[in-house]
Amino acid sequence: RSGRPSLNTLAKKILLVEMTWSKATMLMLLPPLLPLVAGSSHWREDLQQQGFAFPLGKFDPYLTARLVDQVNDWEKQGLAIEQQNSTWNSHFRSDIVMEAATDPQVLDAVQEVVGKDVVLLHTTFFAKYPRKLSIDSGENSPKCLTIIGTHQDRTYWGINPESQPVVSVWVAIDNVTVENGAMQFFPGTHKSKLEHVKGYDDCSALVDAQSIRPEDLPSVEPASMELKQGEYGSFDSQAAHRSGRNTSPHRRIGLTMIYVPAQVWLSESNIKETWRVPLKVRCDGKPCRERTEL
Repeated sequence: RSGRPSLNTLAKKILLVEMTWSKATMLMLLPPLLPLVAGSSHWREDLQQQGFAFPLGKFDPYLTARLVDQVNDWEKQGLAIEQQNSTWNSHFRSDIVMEAATDPQVLDAVQEVVGKDVVLLHTTFFAKYPRKLSIDSGENSPKCLTIIGTHQDRTYWGINPESQPVVSVWVAIDNVTVENGAMQFFPGTHKSKLEHVKGYDDCSALVDAQSIRPEDLPSVEPASMELKQGEYGSFDSQAAHRSGRNTSPHRRIGLTMIYVPAQVWLSESNIKETWRVPLKVRCDGKPCRERTEL
């Protein structure tokens, strides 16, 4: 033997280098995987202890762009997104919203909280336009545009028993800042029911101008859920929150998706019954789409 590698050996080495190079090139071309939890590796702990977790994750740019296009199309068609019931359960009329509401990463996180049988109860869009763009609804227009008084959602939803978790996922269609009306959460308030006083805040756009009194809230600054476009956060339905007026020159729209375990039952709520349309989206931990009764 001369000690030189044979032609076959050289050919094999060249092929291996080419395969390794090709694989590396393919990996470089693939888009980076977006982490389920973009802001914190302790999101479950945050949700349990604080009542909210954000940012929880981020949609891929393609889905985000299609959601934004969908909202822009609705605006061009004259849909009053600022009037919330105009977009109730829009996942039934928009494949894009359905895709967002059944996104595997979102449902994986929700499943960790509510269990393997996940029911999508409701979706809607919430809009805060700059004052000059705000839709004037005449006599019913709130005195202080787009201000939402401090409240706990579950107080009005008629979801039983109270021991069962109810989780909301809020997706930023636009960049969300304090200036354009980011939601503000009071930590720990999801652990108890607080009194909502009707007529307490005549600047609240809630139906009865209701609000939780400041003295009943923790004496800490609320956490503002500021998000980039396409990011989403999660919060317990009992977490007390509020939001202020949009004082920026930019709109602020978000998509809310509400999830419950399959074993809950619904009682009368002070919202129109048509807002709750249960759709099972995880069956024993696997994707499904089944209309169901609760």
